[in-house]
Amino acid sequence: MPIRLVDTAAEIHELHAALREGAVVVDKPRYDGVMYEFPNRTIMGFRTHSSSGGDDDPTLDLKVPGKIKVTLKVHIDDGQG
Repeated sequence: MPIRLVDTAAEIHELHAALREGAVVVDKPRYDGVMYEFPNRTIMGFRTHSSSGGDDDPTLDLKVPGKIKVTLKVHIDDGQG
C-alpha cells in the first residue's frame, strides 16, 4: 500500500482541512476516526493517532473507488524509513 510521509502533524492537519472540502461525513462505527465521502465515492479517513506511529500521530487514509483497489496513507515521518 502506498504511504506518503510528511514532516509534522501540522502538515497532516493542513492536508485534512484542504482535502475534506466537498466531502460529507459518513458513519463508519468501526473506524477509529472521522470518515468522509466525496461525490466521486472516494473515501478519506482522518485518525488522530496511528497504530504504527503513536497516540499523537494523526493519519489520513484514502480509498479510491473502482475495479482496482487503490489506497493511500499519509503518516508523519518518524525518521526511520
